Amino acid sequence: EEHRIVREDPYGPVVAQAFDIAGIDYGRVDFGLVGGRVQVYEINTNPDIKFEDEHPVALRMECYRVFRDNYLAALRAIDTPADP
Repeated sequence: EEHRIVREDPYGPVVAQAFDIAGIDYGRVDFGLVGGRVQVYEINTNPDIKFEDEHPVALRMECYRVFRDNYLAALRAIDTPADP
């Protein structure tokens, strides 16, 4: 399930709506599912992002890789050139 979620991002649109409502552009959201619906508990605007490089389960390592690739791609998408 974790692998499917990091690959497909099924809750992305609902989570993005929570960020829009809160007026927050960047952060990590803590949420759960209650009755099959997303419930947002917190948006951390100063998250500690770690890229794990070890785990005994290969599928967990793949989840880490997908997360890292998606996170870095999102940062590249909003990056702007340095002002000379």
